[in-house]
Amino acid sequence: MTDDNGKQDSVTCAICGHTQHYSDFEEIVGTGWIPSYWEEDDECEGPVCPTCVQNRLKVGDDGEYEPNQSFLAELAKLRQRKAEENVVAIMRRWHGMR
Repeated sequence: MTDDNGKQDSVTCAICGHTQHYSDFEEIVGTGWIPSYWEEDDECEGPVCPTCVQNRLKVGDDGEYEPNQSFLAELAKLRQRKAEENVVAIMRRWHGMR
């Protein structure tokens, strides 16, 4: 599929940032991209590339894609780092206000 200017469309993985260009949306679906995955009761926006589907997700008991154990650990580390960065930013602002 191309836009009015003749450019190809592209899709970018929400997990790793890999971008793939395509001329027909069915081409993307047929190569293993998925639109989203679930983390507990929260739907996480995709799309997700086939490599991340294979390496970071698993099919849960309900038949939906969800993070595998190693990706859950990676997500926990990222969230902890973000929380620590937020605390540092708050402390810097607080000390600057004194």
